[in-house]
Amino acid sequence: MANNKGVRNVQEELIKIIRHEQARLFRLANSYVHDEQQALDIVQITVEKAFRKLKQIKEPKYLKIWLIRILINTAIDMQRKNQQTKEYTTEVKKDLVTPISVSLEQQIALAEELKQLSEMEQQVIKLHIFEELSLDETANIIGKPTSTIKSLYYRSLKKLEKKLGE
Repeated sequence: MANNKGVRNVQEELIKIIRHEQARLFRLANSYVHDEQQALDIVQITVEKAFRKLKQIKEPKYLKIWLIRILINTAIDMQRKNQQTKEYTTEVKKDLVTPISVSLEQQIALAEELKQLSEMEQQVIKLHIFEELSLDETANIIGKPTSTIKSLYYRSLKKLEKKLGE
């Protein structure tokens, strides 16, 4: 009985996190697939997977990070499927922009240069800059040491600065 109560408490906490983070989850999914409907599908699949695998969670305090990790893996899987079935379209969404003062041309250039980064570099940039997660949170989600994520982050920024400065 105590175990069921614990699972129920974790379920309630997961529901709270999903409600609180739904916009962030959608933005993050959309930053991978650049299609609102697919992003909604990714969020739905993520929630389903999370509830199905809820008993696997060992530390309830990491529910948010665990949920984001599921979402990223689901988004990457869908992205790979999309690349196998059709050619990737270059479409810039409003969610993948920086401050409003940046021109559309600069936004397009940034989106194009982001695509040139490795998958890991893109994840770090998206999580830290666009989702405003700390480098520690980003490291926990990706499953790498914080020092590795910091190096990757600053190296990625230098690459972007160099390309965008040309």
